[in-house]
Amino acid sequence: MGRFQRPGHADYYKAFLGLGDGEKPTFGDNIKFFLGYQVWHMYIRYFGWNFIGRQNDTQGFGNPRDGNMLSGITPLDNVFLGDQSEMPDSLKNNKAHNTFFFLPFLLGVLGFIFQYSRHQKDTLVVGLLFFFTGMAIVLYLNQAGNQPRERDYAYVGSFYAFAIWIGLGVMSIYSFFEKRKLPAAAVLATVISLLAAPVLMAQQGWDDHDRSKK
Repeated sequence: MGRFQRPGHADYYKAFLGLGDGEKPTFGDNIKFFLGYQVWHMYIRYFGWNFIGRQNDTQGFGNPRDGNMLSGITPLDNVFLGDQSEMPDSLKNNKAHNTFFFLPFLLGVLGFIFQYSRHQKDTLVVGLLFFFTGMAIVLYLNQAGNQPRERDYAYVGSFYAFAIWIGLGVMSIYSFFEKRKLPAAAVLATVISLLAAPVLMAQQGWDDHDRSKK
């Protein structure tokens, strides 16, 4: 509990786990906090913002209406976050409401599989970069809650590493078409990948990243 002695940290820990006053946390409670808050809320959620989609740019503290990852696949989002159609217009029309439909993520998974099937040592190198700039930082920081701001910038290295697999995902799609002897396999792979990742991501994220008037 050494990391949770600052004002508010112990209270957040208890609230997150549903502990009563004077109730001592167990080892299981610590694991639950680690997985639920430090891993999911403070890393996987940020990873999802970049490659799955983002609900809005309101700082989230675990509630279903602020700062969650959001794919844009309505039935799936409703299961995890409740009926999104009931969200107020101020949040539904938030410029940071960016939906990627899992497409950049799936392209990255294809790239990982493609690299692993051909160059396992290279996959290990990229995988270590992904781990040490992502989950290893989660383990090292041992972040207490709640944080005064979103901390997604701390893990940007792992997002860059995953982007390497997105790039290799283009090669995976090309290889798929080439094996089936489809004409213009390279063109098809390029167009599909451009639409699935950079074009979609630019279309969704341009308004909330535009600095032309700042």
